[in-house]
Order: sequence, then C-alpha cells, then structure tokens
Amino acid sequence: METGTSHARNAAVDLLRGLRMLYIVGFWHLMTYTDAFPGYSNPVTKHLTVAILAVFVFVSGLCVAASFERGGRDSGVFYRKRFVRIYPLFLLAAILFFVAHLTNPAALLRAIFLLSPLVGKQPPTLWFIANLCLYYLLLPVIAGRSADF
Repeated sequence: METGTSHARNAAVDLLRGLRMLYIVGFWHLMTYTDAFPGYSNPVTKHLTVAILAVFVFVSGLCVAASFERGGRDSGVFYRKRFVRIYPLFLLAAILFFVAHLTNPAALLRAIFLLSPLVGKQPPTLWFIANLCLYYLLLPVIAGRSADF
C-alpha cells in the first residue's frame, strides 16, 4: 500500500462527525456547568447522548482505522500523527483541571496514564479524550491482530 497517496475527505462523514461533536460539546457538555436549564438532563436526552457518542466513536474509529491502513500500517507514523497531536493537549487540560480543583490527584494520575477508562472514576469532561487516547494506543495492536484472521 502506498503511503503517499492523497485521500479525498468524505464531506457527509465530516458533517455527521461535526454535528455530533457540536451536540456533545455545545449542548450536553456545557449544560453540566450551569443551572440555567434544569430539565436538560432527562431520559430522552441521556439516550440521545449515548446514541450520538456511540455513532461518533464508531464513525471516527472507521476513519482512523482507514487512515492507519492508508499509512501503510506504520505504528510510528500513526502515533506521530494522532497520539502525539492529542496527548500533550490532553495532559495540559488535565493539569488545568487539577489546578482549578475540578478533579482529584488520584483521578488525574489515572487519566494521565490512561488508566481511568479501565479503573476508577474518570475526571469530568476529560474522560472521553482519555478513552480516545487509549483507543489510539491500541489501534495498531488491534489492527495487527486483525491481519492474522
């Protein structure tokens, strides 16, 4: 597989990912920081949020896996493009959460070492990025295993 091939983005997929991200960040996430809309969290919006997150993760996973395949399944290139781009900002955000007293030291350490998706309570808001970072770490291993089948 060539590593230098260009890839045209799928506008429909990008639009779906963008709309889902706007819902999560612009509605669900921000509402947890205000009391102005007391009825926002109800069974309908909770189920909608879970569905939106599930579709977002699924579609994003397909896109990231396809990118890994196009890159020749080179783990080093993948980590430089994905993980190294996201993890330093996640680390900065985690530290700022701690400084602002939005998380405790134990949750912060679990998040920094990407253990929070597996063990214990995750820091609010940052839990999703910790999950994504863990998925990024695991993708080359999982994709390598899938070639064995």
